[in-house]
Amino acid sequence: ARLGSGTASSSTVLYGDQTYKAEPGGGKLGQVVVQTGPPQSGELSISGTTYAQLTDGYNTPIQVTITPEATSSSVLTFTTLQAELANGEGYGFQLKRDGTTTVGTSTNDYDVINNSGGTYYSHNTWTYLDTAVSTTSAVVYGAYAKTYGTTTVTFNKGVNYSNIICMEILG
Repeated sequence: ARLGSGTASSSTVLYGDQTYKAEPGGGKLGQVVVQTGPPQSGELSISGTTYAQLTDGYNTPIQVTITPEATSSSVLTFTTLQAELANGEGYGFQLKRDGTTTVGTSTNDYDVINNSGGTYYSHNTWTYLDTAVSTTSAVVYGAYAKTYGTTTVTFNKGVNYSNIICMEILG
């Protein structure tokens, strides 16, 4: 007795209509790469209204390198920044690919504190899907930030730290 039409092999799947077909591609998780900053003395203070790459206190960039398996892959990114802010301080965020291509930019004045309560610690996470990777060479995703006005923002204060996670979604 035959189970279905078509040819059974290691590259086909038997579907409910009793036919063997190639398994569909795309949408599968290819790899996950995580980069985290060091705890404690990895602090960095910024002040400036132009986006600059964030580094830890050891001058190591907050970035992650991923090498896609296929040119049709997309990269799903999650960036979490820990910041110390005081009254009236705030910052904006950008994620860049290879230091030149902006993948995403925060859309409003994140963590602008307008109270008299002193110091505030924040954790913000941004998620972006980069569908225009189109390479199987190493790609670097880096965190960039700017402040608003004349404020100073300190990242990676105390035992908290920032990180970037990249997930390759196979095309």
